[in-house]
This record gives sequence, structure tokens and C-alpha cells, in this order.
Amino acid sequence: MTILREESKRKNISLSGLVNQILTTFADYGRFADRMNALSLARKTFTSILNSVSDEDVARAAEIEGKSSPIAYITSMSGDITPDRVVDFIDDLSKHAHLFEYSIESESPPTYTLVHELGSKWSIFLAHYLGEAFKSAGAQVKFTISDRAVTFSL
Repeated sequence: MTILREESKRKNISLSGLVNQILTTFADYGRFADRMNALSLARKTFTSILNSVSDEDVARAAEIEGKSSPIAYITSMSGDITPDRVVDFIDDLSKHAHLFEYSIESESPPTYTLVHELGSKWSIFLAHYLGEAFKSAGAQVKFTISDRAVTFSL
């Protein structure tokens, strides 16, 4: 309990607020990440690994994984895969795994922008990985990539 009090003080939030964050993260993401055998790496280590492979290899790996990992995660959470559930998955990856920040523009069709600081190879990975998840959900996807962002239109 001392650790939680110290952390709540460090984050300048109440103890009950911190406990609520921890429980929400576990309920929304952690228990499913455990089932998927997710691992945590320092961003610097992850970026070094990512930058050691070609753009083509990153895209290929993302497409392979995008056809299975998000589907397994989404279906274990909520059953069928739909475009809305892929968006929920993106929300979980943003809020709980801290892989990017994202925003949604409420136009028809909606546009999703994922912003990060991990470089162009991470953008390539995200575009292909999540693009495959949306395709599996029956959505037509178009995306643009920059070194710090990926934008999807459905």
C-alpha cells in the first residue's frame, strides 16, 4: 500500500484515482495482454530492434501479425470482429499500451490519426498491422504514413 501512496503522490492524483486507473487498465487491456503473452520493452530498445530491419520486412511482419494478433485480442475481448471493435482495440493500445496517441475526426467516413515518436518504421508497422485488422473486420482502408503519424480512412 505504501508503494501506491507514493505513486499517487508522484502523479498528483488521489489514491483511489490511482487504484481506479490500475483496475481499468487491467480490465480493459492487461488481462487480454497477459493471454496474448505481451511483453514490455523500453522504447529505446524497441526502436533499436525496429530500425535494424528493412521497411519491407517491417511491412511483411506487420501484415502477418495484423491478420492474427488483433483478431485474437478483439475476439477474446468481445466476440466478433467489426470495424468499431478494431477502433476499440486502437483505443486500448493508445490508453494502456501507450503505443501512440490517436484522434478521430467525425467526418463521413471517419478519419483516425495515430501519432507517435518512434520513427517511420513504426508508422509502417502500424499502418500494415492495423490495416489488416480493419480488412479482417470487412472495412476498406486507406492510410497515409509519415515518420510520426499514420492516418486511416475507412
